[in-house]
Amino acid sequence: MPELSQQIESLIKEERRRNPSFRNVFDDYYALSRQAINLSLSEEAVERMLVQHLLTERIFRTIPLALCRPDLLPSGTSSIISTLSCTIEYRQRYAANLRRELPRIPFASDIPKTCHPAAPPFGAEGSMQPAGSIGTSDDSIDPSARKKRGPQDDNAHKSSVTSVVKDLEVFSAFVKAGQRLADIHVHYEQQPEYSLKKIEKKGEKLDYRVEKMKLSKDKTQLIYNKFLTLADIPPETYEYRLGNRSALEWIVDQYQVSTDKRSGITNDPNGDDDPTYILRLIGQVITVSLETVRVVKGLPELCIAE
Repeated sequence: MPELSQQIESLIKEERRRNPSFRNVFDDYYALSRQAINLSLSEEAVERMLVQHLLTERIFRTIPLALCRPDLLPSGTSSIISTLSCTIEYRQRYAANLRRELPRIPFASDIPKTCHPAAPPFGAEGSMQPAGSIGTSDDSIDPSARKKRGPQDDNAHKSSVTSVVKDLEVFSAFVKAGQRLADIHVHYEQQPEYSLKKIEKKGEKLDYRVEKMKLSKDKTQLIYNKFLTLADIPPETYEYRLGNRSALEWIVDQYQVSTDKRSGITNDPNGDDDPTYILRLIGQVITVSLETVRVVKGLPELCIAE
């Protein structure tokens, strides 16, 4: 992607240098951008805006017009992406890529085993047309042309409408799920604690400090410290993963006392002002994990396009 972006930017610069028509259009666009966005906007910034537009144009040409509402698409896109990255289908499909690359954002369909083809250029035959344009309803069809229509044409029209309606339903479902996930992931410290069984070792003094926590082999228990063990961890907790580890395993690995060999600096996650913070955090992370799994499992099945 960075290489492609650089190529497009170079092409824009070259066209501005040698193509008078392109230069005139660019100058008009630059003036309009300064007026609409910021009077101090530079030409280089506008060039980068054009690059971003060209890179994302295919995405927006592929999205049905029913989804392209100002109140829906911009606010929903980030929710869609965050939700999609949590689905099992996505993680299985891109498992190898996620180990060494940035996340991919695939095209997907609500119909299993049937992926939407890439949309033709806007305005081309078979492309999506603006609302109210020719071909959007029976009322806009010339009477002589309507007479020549057969049942297969009406069926195709109904199928297209049904597909758009289903896409809108799926889009809305993913947006709603993404908003819920964003809320619990960002505000994880405000989530209720999952109720775990607390096993206190007799003879040990009450202590909530951690040195290095450890999960049992079956991962149903967490040895918090010498004094405390947390039991009855639901197996679904481990289905929500951050990279190649579950969120709970990430907490176990990160929240431990460690000393850097080179600098000698000790990292201690325990806080004297809130001694039960880590204990509380474990219950909250389990709650977030279980809710994430529940939300993702309730999503419509998708077909990720090749």
